[in-house]
Amino acid sequence: MSPRQRPDTTTLEGWRKCLELTIDKELLVLEARSRGLEDDPEVLERLENEKRKFMLWELYDRAVRAKARERGEEEAFKFYKKRRMDESIRISQILVKTKSEAEEILKALKKGRNFEDLAEEVSLHRRSAERGGDMGWLFRDQIPPEIAEVAFSLDIGQIYGPVKTIFGYHIVKVTGRKEVGFEEVRKGIEMRLMPELERRINKAYIDSLEELYHVECDREALGILRERLETSVPPKLSPDEEDIVLFRSDLGALTLGDWVENFEKASFLTRPDPKDSASVRDFGERLLLSYVILPYEAKKAGLDTCSAVLSGLKKRKLDLMVERLREMEILDRLDITPEEERAYYETHRDEFVRPPKAEVIDIHLRDKQKADSLLALIREGADMEELAKRYSTLRRPGRLRWRFPVSKDRLSEAIFGKKFVEEVFRAKVGEVVGPVEAKGGYAIFKVVERRGPRRRSFEEARREVTMALRREKEEKLLREFIEKLKKKYKVTVYEDALRKIVSGRGKP
Repeated sequence: MSPRQRPDTTTLEGWRKCLELTIDKELLVLEARSRGLEDDPEVLERLENEKRKFMLWELYDRAVRAKARERGEEEAFKFYKKRRMDESIRISQILVKTKSEAEEILKALKKGRNFEDLAEEVSLHRRSAERGGDMGWLFRDQIPPEIAEVAFSLDIGQIYGPVKTIFGYHIVKVTGRKEVGFEEVRKGIEMRLMPELERRINKAYIDSLEELYHVECDREALGILRERLETSVPPKLSPDEEDIVLFRSDLGALTLGDWVENFEKASFLTRPDPKDSASVRDFGERLLLSYVILPYEAKKAGLDTCSAVLSGLKKRKLDLMVERLREMEILDRLDITPEEERAYYETHRDEFVRPPKAEVIDIHLRDKQKADSLLALIREGADMEELAKRYSTLRRPGRLRWRFPVSKDRLSEAIFGKKFVEEVFRAKVGEVVGPVEAKGGYAIFKVVERRGPRRRSFEEARREVTMALRREKEEKLLREFIEKLKKKYKVTVYEDALRKIVSGRGKP
């Protein structure tokens, strides 16, 4: 039971619900076993695919993650030394647009004006200005190099400037300095480096396998696939084209038909960009690796019989048996007529509404300080679109994106992050907002257009209507089926024992 499904076990009703869910699952497993579904061909076929996934997870853990963990401390120490992280300083700054402004501020400081007061009054870096210019404790690589070169040579309390960067002119004051031992930052550095380290190790591993097993892409086949994608998505192939080999290796091949079949099964987030030749090719390469080469390597390493894989499969088999039982008893019995669909739509019209949509110009960044600096530039009149093209790190799917639609729905929340979506629909059109937390870091954005919600017609909503009606009918049939199983297996709930558990007088 996932945390989202788990009821609140601080109340009697919560415990009762938890017990009910457990009983339901056990009844379905009992019935599945009584019908011999452990040996059902559908279950065994699905289990084989699950076995492949478990083996690949275990292979990745051993071939990539384990090596990354072994090298983690060494790589972290190299990073620590290279970035000179043995020292950290606390600085305050005043950022202005022109050199003459900076010089006037220096004169005011020499005459006795308070640095913090001036920062609050005139600094363009508003986030630090609100704190009297304080930027907090920083390492060298967190500061523009022009400033770091000067700041780390200053004494505490010393003021220097102006320093020119791409953001403007800075006046800097050092307010603190401390030595930093490697162990103080080791875990943080390792966490920071681990994704890139894993990526490099994985790439080297994959490259070695492709060289070992002579993986090749047929350019002519790729050209045929690209031509078909230009006219329809998913592409329509003739029977002869389906058998054309796209990728070949010493261990097996991937055909155009295989590519299309997996493209149709792929989710929105994992589908390649049909307009991008490299994305189309990479998708095919991943399929060959996932279904041919990596499973072979996993079996060669004996992972098909390792305890972690077998343990995972044992639990997964029960789930697959229950899924198969549901199909036989419920899904295969579902029958939805057009009249029922129309009636459901008419009684639930308010549920079938297109969510609000906004078109945004967005700069996604991994570093918050960089985002703060770019925001200051934008507020001073810098071209946001040019900055987005130059600095944004968002890729969706597979290519740089800096202008795109955002809907007020779960899909957009999954792609961009819930906080980002909330802020997009809180912002005014034309307003520059940020930095806000987003998937993969921080975002500065501007809403350029917004459209409100709109009720969809029956034809527009028909697919969702059918799905909603199916869920409703499935739930009804499932409850009826479980009630039959409770009678068949004579289920009894002892309420007194349940109350003792809730009150703390019994063992859960």
